[in-house]
Amino acid sequence: MYVGAKIYSLNGALIKTVVKVEDKTAINVSDLLSGVYILKINNESQGIKLIKK
Repeated sequence: MYVGAKIYSLNGALIKTVVKVEDKTAINVSDLLSGVYILKINNESQGIKLIKK
């Protein structure tokens, strides 16, 4: 199954879009600065907090 994922900053700005992600696939966030982000999968209204160290 393929899904889409989007990473947003805490102020709601879209930072990164991953078009096709398979189940149990890692999303590369090495290009993100340290901080807190929101990960949304398939445009779900509820996001997952993502902390990049």
